[in-house]
Parts: sequence; structure tokens; C-alpha cells
Amino acid sequence: MLDSKQARIQKQLAERKRWSPWFIRTVSLAQLALVIYSLFRNSQLTGSWIQTQPYFNWLIGPSPETLINIGARFVPCMRSTNVLFQSVVWSGGMDYSLEYLCGFGGYKGAHPNQWFRFIVPVFLHGGVLHYLLNMTVQLTTGAQMEREIGPFRMASLYMVSGVGGFIFGALFAPPDLPSVGASGALFGLIGCQLVNLLLHWTLFASPCRELIKMVLVLLINFAIGLLPSIDNFAHIGGFVCGVFAGLALLPTIHTSSTDKWIKRILRALGLVVVVVLYSVGLKYFYAGVNPNTYCPWCKYFSCLPFNGWCNGIQTY
Repeated sequence: MLDSKQARIQKQLAERKRWSPWFIRTVSLAQLALVIYSLFRNSQLTGSWIQTQPYFNWLIGPSPETLINIGARFVPCMRSTNVLFQSVVWSGGMDYSLEYLCGFGGYKGAHPNQWFRFIVPVFLHGGVLHYLLNMTVQLTTGAQMEREIGPFRMASLYMVSGVGGFIFGALFAPPDLPSVGASGALFGLIGCQLVNLLLHWTLFASPCRELIKMVLVLLINFAIGLLPSIDNFAHIGGFVCGVFAGLALLPTIHTSSTDKWIKRILRALGLVVVVVLYSVGLKYFYAGVNPNTYCPWCKYFSCLPFNGWCNGIQTY
């Protein structure tokens, strides 16, 4: 016969509902539609569906200026900065101002205020290859997680991680570097998986092996983020938000009444930390504070000191 602890666990597992991953499928289709739109918009602005000049976009996608125009996270469109803007020359040889580049009707001659650029970039990608790479994780790991935790929890985790990643990136990355992609949200899913493993360590057949695999995946992906023009800060921010959002959102298995209360406290702690991270991040972003001034070595989380790769991250 099963002891009371095993019986409690099995009862909770049996009562768990299996969901259909409609959120992940829907958001993946929406992101595909926006990839197609970004290529079309690039053809309108430059005369070419993908960027070929002054350099080829190896992600097979539009120019950075086009991505800015359709909603990329780009700090000069979100608040006043000391970034010197050079007008953009698009098809027809015409110069366009920062306000025209920012699109969405500009900001009516006032200060830049496009706050929605923390949200929209979660659904944008730098090109076809960028989209396909993210979908290998999103439609496998993401779909499996949604089957276990449900669409509401998945949507909340995905957006909290994705938006949180862009807030973190807006603080630390160069202000003139546009950023797009679901990578921050996907790193958040990995952070949530890590929390699930640690909370339910004894329920896994080989928890040490799972932990090693997870750490290796993280290290490899963070290492890739050190390459030029990749916003690794958004990855880091997404992962951190995913860890604490996971604490707040994950359905848990309780082995005892004490274990149940510990996990409830951790749930509350996770929610509080997410609120604090968002509040502090947004406060410092709109105050124009550059954390690199106080942490000059932090830039090496997103670049390697090789061939001038870190030169664009200033401590002004």
C-alpha cells in the first residue's frame, strides 16, 4: 500500500487537468503574421523585402529602421535621450525624422512617449530565421508547459517574462540598439522550468540530470547572446522575471501541510518580487538613469571584449 505522502501526491497528480496549448499556437501565428508584415513594410520603405544594403540581414528580415517603425523597443522613441539621431534615408532618397521613424502617428511634437514598445517587440522578430529558431522552443517546450499549467498561467508567464526582459534591456543595452523577439519570454519559460524542478525535486526520476541539462542549455544560450547585435540583457531580464513569475504562477504539488504553506509563501514572494522589479525598472528607465554608470562591468553580460564589440555600451 502507498503511504500517506505518496497517496497525497498521486491524488493531486490525478486531479490535474490537461490543457490544449491554444495560447502558444495563437501567439505563434500572430508572430508569423507580423514577420510577413515586417517584410512587406520593408518593401514599402526600402523597395526590397529583406535588408540587403548597406549590409545583408543574415536573419532574412527587414532593416533595423523598419523594425523600429513597426514597434521595436527603441529608447529614443520611448523617452527623451541624449542620443544624437541621424535622419534615415529610405526609398526615394528622402530623409525622415526620428518622429517619422518611430511611426504610430509620432508623438505629436511632444517628448517621445511610446511606452507600448515594451510590449509590441515580444511579437516581432528580426527575420524569418530568427522566428524559426524561436519557434523550435516555443512550439515544443512552450506547448508542453501550457498543457500542464493552462493558458492563463502560460499567457501571464510569457508576457511578464517578455516585457520584463525588454525593460531590463532598455536599462542596460545601448539606447540606440533596437530590440525585438520572443527570446526574453522563452528564457522566462526556462526560468519557470528551473523553479518547477527545484520545488518538486523528489518527484523527478533523475533531478540532477535534469538540472545539468537545464544549466547547459542556459549557458549555451547566454553565450550566444554575447555575439554582436544580440540583446542578452533582454534574455537575462526575461529569465529573472520567469523565475519569480514561475514562483507566483506555477501549480504545485504538496507533500505535507508544512510544504503547502512554504509554497504559498514562495508564491507570495514571487509576486512581490515581480512587482518590485517592474516598478524599479520602469522608474529608473523614465528617470533616464543608466545602470552602466554604477556597474561598468555589467556590459560584459551582453558582449565579449573582442574586436570592439563592447564599445557601443557607454557609461554616460
